[in-house]
Amino acid sequence: MSIESFVLLEVIAFVASLVQALVGFGSSLIAVPSLLLLLDNAKVVAPLVTLSGLVINSRLVFSLRQYFRAQYLLPLVLGAILGIPFGVLILDYTPLDVLKLGLAVLIISYSVYSYLQPDVHLHLSNWWGMAVGFVAGCLGAALSSNGPPLVIWASLQDWNKEEFRSNLPAYFGITGIISLLAYQVSGLLTFPVWQYFFYTIPASVAGTFIGEYWGGKIQPDRFKQIIRLLLICLAVVMLISDRFYHYS
Repeated sequence: MSIESFVLLEVIAFVASLVQALVGFGSSLIAVPSLLLLLDNAKVVAPLVTLSGLVINSRLVFSLRQYFRAQYLLPLVLGAILGIPFGVLILDYTPLDVLKLGLAVLIISYSVYSYLQPDVHLHLSNWWGMAVGFVAGCLGAALSSNGPPLVIWASLQDWNKEEFRSNLPAYFGITGIISLLAYQVSGLLTFPVWQYFFYTIPASVAGTFIGEYWGGKIQPDRFKQIIRLLLICLAVVMLISDRFYHYS
């Protein structure tokens, strides 16, 4: 790996971890399309982002553990357990541009809707989260991008800022471990994955602590605005990066 590529790898890891610590999600949606441009291999990128996510989410869960809500997470995790094996199959057999296009459309659609109807909340039973967890599990194992369905669900259920920043990382951590086991069985945890992971640890740790510090200072209303704007920006990044990746 050249010096330029190494520096870019560290920058991606730092920015992704900072955003994750700031709002509780977003690291994979930044890291995946960016790393695909750099590494050009989805079967390396997905396990790598999952490994890096464990570093970020472990810290966030520990520091915000008083806001942990088991009743929120159990249905999501159960759904994800069913969805993750399908996601591994998707990673092996589905064209990457199809996955990214569908995910980007979902993000943009919800983000536009949330700006038009910002006060709509469903307040459904937490057990409806199993369906959300299933979809998120599929996306997480396929592209390590399980955040959008969870953010949509949490927003419609009106989770507060602390619940966002605590429970989403807890979910990501639990399902990340399950995904890594599935990757191991499928032979996707290769030497290059571990090598890149160890390269990114310092940048991920630094970004996590800085984002955690800033995240505690954001007002709840501003926090919701940041989430909506971030969703739109990340969807645009995915569409643009997919175009560059596909035609470069």
